[in-house]
Amino acid sequence: MVKSFSIGDHQVGEGSPGYIVAEVGQAHEGSLRFAHSFIDSAATAGADAVKFQHHIPTSESTVDEPFRVAMGSQDTSRYEYWARTSFSVGQWYEIKSHCDDRKIEFLCSPFSFEAVGILRRVGVKAWKVASGEVFESDFIEHLCQDNIPLIASTGLASYADVNKIVAVCESHSIPLAVLQCTTEYPTPLDRVGLNVIERLEQYGIVAGLSDHSGQVFPSLAALSLGASIIEIHVTFNRDIAGPDTTSSLTFEELRLICESRDAFHKMNMSPVDKDLLARSLGDLRNNFRRSVTTKETLRKDTILTKDMLTSKKPGWGIPWSEVDSVVGKRLKHNVEPNRLLTLDDLIL
Repeated sequence: MVKSFSIGDHQVGEGSPGYIVAEVGQAHEGSLRFAHSFIDSAATAGADAVKFQHHIPTSESTVDEPFRVAMGSQDTSRYEYWARTSFSVGQWYEIKSHCDDRKIEFLCSPFSFEAVGILRRVGVKAWKVASGEVFESDFIEHLCQDNIPLIASTGLASYADVNKIVAVCESHSIPLAVLQCTTEYPTPLDRVGLNVIERLEQYGIVAGLSDHSGQVFPSLAALSLGASIIEIHVTFNRDIAGPDTTSSLTFEELRLICESRDAFHKMNMSPVDKDLLARSLGDLRNNFRRSVTTKETLRKDTILTKDMLTSKKPGWGIPWSEVDSVVGKRLKHNVEPNRLLTLDDLIL
């Protein structure tokens, strides 16, 4: 397995900035115009990729599925919701073209073999596997045929499930990224599981976080800990109705995540030599250090004792650490306490 791979022009993984994926899902509500708005806003915010979901309800769902429940007055079931919010093949091409124009990577999670076939025609440079699909080894095997990176969320997975997907990708020499994820919408902060990211890295793969908390803190914390990929649901306003709205970030918050990614990467890639830094700040250091001065006005020929002396800034004079070297010396002339004592003030 590898700890770094490329998706289009972006390097993802060890040594690279965190790869930020703006997850649209079905938040476009089936509106192509709205989908274009998501692309523009994600690109402007600084995301590396924008991700959609391709649901073909006839190919992935049966009447026995518990999710076939009413989703408001407009959709009597999730099946109807998927059908209403689906795009045609031609519309997917248009969405992909818009992503190319905005130089943001087009990603889309397939939920059926038929959806995979369509997305292959449209063109994706990496596969994003949703949490509910990671159990299906034949599905993963099918995706591995394209010899492109695979990013898998683990919201429903155990480590045993992670072992299986790692094994499948390793057998096909497919670059793999695994994202810690908790399938709760929104996810409470105490169930985000940042500790899992480090455990996933031990597989020798790219690891990251797919966050559903609706808060900026998990992504910022994950980036600071070195997560290589951050996936975040996005919305224009959390007051908009929708199944993922409360689990999403606004585009202003997404911009903060992207700016933080760049700042964290710059700091992480710029190690500081503490001794060299201290030397480079030598003049400033001396401004804050202390030197020997007198406590009060002393007249010429006074023999200095330590109780006559004190230390004041700056550190350009006789260092206080060397005060004993002036004790017992005689003054050449009167000395005021408002300036530093110097060797020129002393009969040596």
